[in-house]
Amino acid sequence: MIRLQEYQSGDVVLPAGELGKGFCILESGTLEVVRDGKVLSEIDMAGSIFGELSEILGLKRDANIVAKT
Repeated sequence: MIRLQEYQSGDVVLPAGELGKGFCILESGTLEVVRDGKVLSEIDMAGSIFGELSEILGLKRDANIVAKT
């Protein structure tokens, strides 16, 4: 199922600690990968796929994906 979601700066898109179900595709904006209060990386290319590793590996997410813009 495809679902369009919009987020404001600071919103948690994918929270750490949950098991992934599916994946996301960035349409526009910038996301931050944050663990223990530190930004590990940014996702800013339209069409980027994220959130898939949790489902593929069967492990809970270990970082938050947070909307930057």
